[in-house]
Amino acid sequence: MADWFICNSKELQSLTIAFAAIVGGLWVLYRFIMERTNATAMQINVEICPSEKNIEPLTLVKVQLSNIGKRILKAKIKRKKDVFTYIDNQDSLLYSASLQIKKICWTAEIKPEMISWHNSKMLEKVENLEEINLLDGYVSKNGLYTEFWLEPSEAIDLLCPLILTPGGYLIKAIFVGNKRDADYWSQIIYYKK
Repeated sequence: MADWFICNSKELQSLTIAFAAIVGGLWVLYRFIMERTNATAMQINVEICPSEKNIEPLTLVKVQLSNIGKRILKAKIKRKKDVFTYIDNQDSLLYSASLQIKKICWTAEIKPEMISWHNSKMLEKVENLEEINLLDGYVSKNGLYTEFWLEPSEAIDLLCPLILTPGGYLIKAIFVGNKRDADYWSQIIYYKK
């Protein structure tokens, strides 16, 4: 038996190397497919559209949602009215695509500091604009869930007309998808009225 192994050692070595190469190639292919097809990625772009002089108090906020991932991105479904779509230790969201606005209240003495969205004393909520549903036009007839999705490489512009008083604002757009921990994206911009 030992003589057989010695005589066929080159063939066994070639067979082992070929088997290892096939298994390794299949593993790499599996990882490539899983990472590419199951990855979700969204890009959020928030901008203020210039307003006409005759509609001066109007501020038009444009939020562009772009699916830059390899699979369909669906908005998180909420089964009951007035139940949060997303809750963690800092955010509680009623809608899967929200626009939040906070006014910056400058103090007499300004010191360098980071302005935290969640607990800065310089930010105050704007009455009637705490949370705006950007997907209001995609809510089902019974009002219980949002029917919204983006195909890969698809983008949509959502417009939100607002009336804001003069001052500085931070505007935050948020999108929450079906995967609670993985499908959460946001962008904050500064706007001076």
